[in-house]
Amino acid sequence: MAATLYLNNSKELDILLGYLHLPPKLIEVSKKRRFGIFGIPGPAFQQGEKLTSGILSTSKALVGVAASVSPGVELLLGLNDFDKAQVCQWILYYEMHIKPLADDHQSMLKRAEELTDHLSRQTFMVGNHVTLADLFLFQYIHSFMNNLSFQDKEKFIHLSRWFQNMQNTLGVKEKLPLVHFHKTKLYT
Repeated sequence: MAATLYLNNSKELDILLGYLHLPPKLIEVSKKRRFGIFGIPGPAFQQGEKLTSGILSTSKALVGVAASVSPGVELLLGLNDFDKAQVCQWILYYEMHIKPLADDHQSMLKRAEELTDHLSRQTFMVGNHVTLADLFLFQYIHSFMNNLSFQDKEKFIHLSRWFQNMQNTLGVKEKLPLVHFHKTKLYT
């Protein structure tokens, strides 16, 4: 039996779907609006009689379905319990501290400094591989990165390195327009 995903305008889950490459027989993406548990708006996932909602629960359910046909995909949730907790922590951070500030350039510059500092010590947000935290952050900051000057992109060098890596990831690069980075300085 195919599961049903109700995106309800969730761009984050669209990125995740692109990354997972789920066959249509496993999941139906519905354009119908469906409220989740307790009538909470946002993405919802239904498999038989079971219903879950919210960005984190729905993402975990999608990864679970994908893991049934693609072993190793469960690493998106984290390698171990500590990594899994960090993935959840970062997703909550984005939901509370980045997503609401999408139109506030000055606040986003502050967040970019924090993210650059974090990424100066590692390749991805959690561990050494792509997780849900990376996929969602990429979605959340795409327009911010696109609007940065080349100088600002160099200022946030570790965030820019991570962003370039993510935008060239199969399944992600097909979902959003390419953000350009110059390899040589064109200004003084």
